[in-house]
Amino acid sequence: MVGVFVLWAFVVPTINGSIGYDDPVRAGDVLIIGSTATMAPPVGWGVESGIRVGEPVRAGVSDPRVALVGDGVSVTTSTGPFRGDAGALVKQLSETDEKIAASSSFTIKGQPRTITIDGRHGVVQEFKTVTGEGAVFGFVEDGQGISLVVAGTDDALTQDATKLGRMLASIDFDAEGVS
Repeated sequence: MVGVFVLWAFVVPTINGSIGYDDPVRAGDVLIIGSTATMAPPVGWGVESGIRVGEPVRAGVSDPRVALVGDGVSVTTSTGPFRGDAGALVKQLSETDEKIAASSSFTIKGQPRTITIDGRHGVVQEFKTVTGEGAVFGFVEDGQGISLVVAGTDDALTQDATKLGRMLASIDFDAEGVS
């Protein structure tokens, strides 16, 4: 588990920052998150995994995951059934993070905060590592938990704050024609 987190949060963005993307985000691209949500990622970022609205969803894929990299930042999503609210989801994710922290130089920053996107209340928990920082965003909608992990270097996150803010604001929890 620790290795997977470190791989996606820090190793993949570093490697991808040094090579060109074979699946870049184009203007107007919207990616599917779970069964009813979508988001518009920054133009030019690389799509490591994800399904665009209008593309066929592959057989056996019930909750598409998104993995994006660009400018030294990575964004990954995961979804699944969840009973509870966004606070409970982020608490569960934070408990996993604390287990990671016990075996690495990973620390939770501050207390979870409530955020609102697309009229939905969620929770965000920031973290820091030796190589960078990031945040875990959690939302629960109709029994489905949606988490987004944003990670990168301090400089990259600062430089891309506007892009990341636009991407988060673009999340549509009631997207038409997704499922």
